[in-house]
Amino acid sequence: MDTEVCDIDNPTNRQLVSTIFFPTSEDRWRGRICAKQRVQVSGKSYTNLIDHLQRPHSDATIDSPYKHILRHGTSIPVVNVPSLAKGIHDWIEWTVMENRPLSLCKTELVRKNTTLPKINPKSLKGHIRALVEVVRSEIKAKLPGQRLGLVFDI
Repeated sequence: MDTEVCDIDNPTNRQLVSTIFFPTSEDRWRGRICAKQRVQVSGKSYTNLIDHLQRPHSDATIDSPYKHILRHGTSIPVVNVPSLAKGIHDWIEWTVMENRPLSLCKTELVRKNTTLPKINPKSLKGHIRALVEVVRSEIKAKLPGQRLGLVFDI
């Protein structure tokens, strides 16, 4: 990491590169956010690496790991979420946040006009129940010894 004083809110390109990337060889750098390897010729500006940060990563994606690395000296682990898990999350989000019936996922028009993976209402309900249990146990762990009633209408 750079030894120069880092402005956590307005980092220079050099500070961003030295914080978010690490060299793997003379002209190759690996990102701490997405673990992709990029070529950057030594002695040149950081254009290629900064371009990589700005194109596939949003400001929020860059800002959070940058500040985390500066504060803690380590990067946030990157997790590749399987597309099926992402699809299940998206079905749950859609049905819950818009108060839709679980049968939404089996209608022909919805299946025709969405890129989400096919799922049946019974499976969706099972995934929602599993999520409810995770949330319930997290709340229980964070509020030990306190009586609390939770009702989920699924």
